Amino acid sequence: MKTKLLSRLAPLATLLLLPAWASAQSVVDLTVGASHFCTLDDAGIVACSTSAITRRLLPPEDLPALSDIAAGQSHTCGITLDGGAVCWGENNFNQLDVPTLNAPLVSIAAGFHHTCAVDVEGEAICWGLNSNLQLEPPATDNGFIAVDGSSNISCGILAEGDATCWTTDGGQSTAIVAGQFTELDLSTSDRCGLTADGDLSCFRFSSSPTFSNGPYMDLAVTPGAICGLTLDGQLDCQVRSFVSAETSAEIATISESITFTAIESGHRVGFSSTSALPMCGIRADDGTVQCFGSAGLPTTASAAADTVADITLNLNALVYDTNAVELFWNRQSFQFPQIFIEIFRDGELLTTTDAGFSFFDTESVPTSESTYVLRPVDELGNTGSFSNEITVSRSSSGMVTSNTDEGLINPRDGNPLRIENLTITTANFFGILPFGVVILNWDLLNESEVPVAGYEIRQNGDTLGFTRNNVFTNGAVDRDFCGVFSVLAIGEEGEILESTSIQLNTQGQLTCP
Repeated sequence: MKTKLLSRLAPLATLLLLPAWASAQSVVDLTVGASHFCTLDDAGIVACSTSAITRRLLPPEDLPALSDIAAGQSHTCGITLDGGAVCWGENNFNQLDVPTLNAPLVSIAAGFHHTCAVDVEGEAICWGLNSNLQLEPPATDNGFIAVDGSSNISCGILAEGDATCWTTDGGQSTAIVAGQFTELDLSTSDRCGLTADGDLSCFRFSSSPTFSNGPYMDLAVTPGAICGLTLDGQLDCQVRSFVSAETSAEIATISESITFTAIESGHRVGFSSTSALPMCGIRADDGTVQCFGSAGLPTTASAAADTVADITLNLNALVYDTNAVELFWNRQSFQFPQIFIEIFRDGELLTTTDAGFSFFDTESVPTSESTYVLRPVDELGNTGSFSNEITVSRSSSGMVTSNTDEGLINPRDGNPLRIENLTITTANFFGILPFGVVILNWDLLNESEVPVAGYEIRQNGDTLGFTRNNVFTNGAVDRDFCGVFSVLAIGEEGEILESTSIQLNTQGQLTCP
């Protein structure tokens, strides 16, 4: 995730948690996504670890040797030995489409769904999701020495050592921060940097913590905690108040009993009190990778097969237009290790999701009807029983029928929480710019009865970002866009409590053709 000076990392032993085919060379780099991590050894060989249901995040067999590596939420990119770039994983935002390079790359870092790199000339090049112009670095006098990214923002270290960021998110500052920074790390709520003297400084919010136990040789910034790694390899963490007592105790125990040679934060958006600290480190005692603070990262534990077998899923759906179907199923309680849901459409696996009880299918299909069915799956790939099968008419009738008497339940029954009065405001769709700005506003009813930690915002089923407020701004929506914006209320355990959607067409109107 963050920029990293590889020379700081000492030679290490083989990683315990990696597959058997992992290289036996010394590890020189570690990068962490939302549900996978990858290492790079001193021979340029990459080894990645993930759960059985996210094997798509593993590198291709013909991956060349790399000199640097960076993981996003569900993709990974690296620099080849000749200065080129290669990426693998999910490509829902063109994260894998490396642009034409004018010069060899020297460093690389990833945001949630985008990647930025610096070439030998100091130019910053970015690709992937550009929802908030995070792919558009500002012009500089002397260029950049390093970059980093989060969900809707990118930042870089200028040649002079100052830090600067670029985004259209009105809640994020783009002012230059003076300093002699050598490393940056970003989360959805903080930005921190490490200086050449080993000082750790955070400059996102006035409430950002201060660190006085340095000098530090590494840092990791997550929504739930900011950690520095002292020269003797000990964690020095400031943990947010919303983090669960169990997770805070875990961090305290690790800080007292384990030393690391490097730490790295992951790309998990964090309003969950139990998974807001996605972090991994390379242990100093044996060179293994140890991850902590998040249920989404690889683990040797797994849910038992009979746990999956006990789950009964009842499926329903709503049709918004010909290319927007929202599936609902009875809410599953959060458990660790996590249970996922496989979604099949017309007999083929469409996706596997960790969503609490809903999923948007916004893909265009050639037929007016689609048949859906679900089944649960655990981290080892153990599967449970299929749900009822439903047939969805994508015509104007929007009819949903089930092949059994079961199913077709309303997942919101018994849940008093409601997102209502969702409105959307657009600007610049009729101006000279080829894109516009979208502002979402909504009201939340009965909030006191069901605790809400934040809101997830989706565009056509893909996550745009998170907010704790009842407003969200999304910049640079293409004038030719037509789709569905969704607001999901997220509970303290990361579960989806309630959701609602609104449509937007190419003219900034609230219907699609």
